[in-house]
Amino acid sequence: MEKQLFSTADVTPLLMGLSSIRTTRSGDEVVGTLAKIKGFIPEEQRKTIELKAGRFVIDTSPWVGSSHSIELANLLETAMEKTCLVHFAYSDHKLSQTIRTVEPYRLILKVMSWYLEGYCLKRKDFRIFKLSRMSEVALIDERFEPRPFNPQPLLQPAFPEAEKALPALLRIHERAIDPIIDEFGPDCIEQESENTWLARVFVLDNEQGYKSLLKLGADCECLAPECLRENFVQYLAQLSSVYAPPIPERGEG
Repeated sequence: MEKQLFSTADVTPLLMGLSSIRTTRSGDEVVGTLAKIKGFIPEEQRKTIELKAGRFVIDTSPWVGSSHSIELANLLETAMEKTCLVHFAYSDHKLSQTIRTVEPYRLILKVMSWYLEGYCLKRKDFRIFKLSRMSEVALIDERFEPRPFNPQPLLQPAFPEAEKALPALLRIHERAIDPIIDEFGPDCIEQESENTWLARVFVLDNEQGYKSLLKLGADCECLAPECLRENFVQYLAQLSSVYAPPIPERGEG
């Protein structure tokens, strides 16, 4: 490839993308590609372009905890390159487990979760599997002939019943501002007093919604609607009962 084919504007996004991919891939492939791309940059422009490319970083590696999904993604990439079957145990949201054998076709990173899209031999159809729910993963030394594959354009939203969410009014402390803005954007918040803000958001009136409120802890109070507030209070009472000390039995007499 000729250096003249790439302008400064071309090289900068290439460096951005490759630098971000490094957080999800192991090995020296990306490092080597980065070095080659940098070779297209004239020496006198290198510092300026590297500075621009470094202004935008996507890092999907966890701050703490397990790197299970990233390691598994690398293993599944090997399976796709070799066109070999993948065998694993899969747990659904109720922890019911099934054994699957899958032809792997595509890895997807959506928000902070990795997914595998492939043809499930058990279901006789294409399916999407969340990597964090996969265990006992093994590559089978058996190649498959790739079948026609029409990738799904989008995964289902994280909350399939999101259209059932209720408009809610929350009173929040400043510590809860960032997580609210991250999920709903800055326009949903207005200051109420020196130390409190009001947030108009949408919350599911079920356990999924109650857990989203619990994440904010004592920095959030649900003011409305009344039905959501009452149901949330009942949920908190059930949660509290789990940790309540047992009542001692009374002795006879």
